[in-house]
Amino acid sequence: MSPDTAHHMPPAADQMNYCLPPTPSRTQRATRHLVDQFRRPHGALGRVAGHIMATRPSNVQRSEGTVDLLELEPEHRVLEVGFGPGVALERVARRVTGGEIVGVDHSTTMVDVAMKRNASTVLDGRMQLLEGQAENLPPSIGDFDRIFAINVWQFWGPTQEAVIAGLADRLRPGGVLAITIQPRQKGATNSDTVAAGHELIAQFEVGGLENRSVELIDLEPVAAVCVRGRA
Repeated sequence: MSPDTAHHMPPAADQMNYCLPPTPSRTQRATRHLVDQFRRPHGALGRVAGHIMATRPSNVQRSEGTVDLLELEPEHRVLEVGFGPGVALERVARRVTGGEIVGVDHSTTMVDVAMKRNASTVLDGRMQLLEGQAENLPPSIGDFDRIFAINVWQFWGPTQEAVIAGLADRLRPGGVLAITIQPRQKGATNSDTVAAGHELIAQFEVGGLENRSVELIDLEPVAAVCVRGRA
């Protein structure tokens, strides 16, 4: 072997310095998987996430605060996009006694959970729960007096403006769209809540919604913001 050849030979494997990323622990992997379940719950772990969503105090209060801001009337047609375990729908059903309630969620597991929670309202024909995407709502569901979504806006990503415009098109004249956000990322503060409100206001304007308003809902660990706009 010539000196030049020897010079260019790679070092033996045991002499190499590898810079490999640390392997996540079993606990870290489980935590990450559970967090993913809040995006799209599925299976047994999805039901656990649904139980957390249905019982965590801030979630319940966020749903109550949003429904209160909808100013519902008994004969309204109401749509919730991304209804999760169906807690807000249950509250809506107490007020919309002569109208119709529709829910659309992209999780088969959550459709099943919400069906059980709202079984009597579904059985008496006042509520219809469907599996579907916010970006592609079934045309057959028609138009609404009120449309709302709670803590799913962040999952719409680059389609946020398009989704909001599509929801605005589903409103009857004078109808209201309400979107509520409570930042849940690690280290979130009320400043993140305010920033989300400003972004939503801009997207509502692009979607052609008028009489836009912002309401803060006092929650822990950070406040939620509900932005409303009228068709």
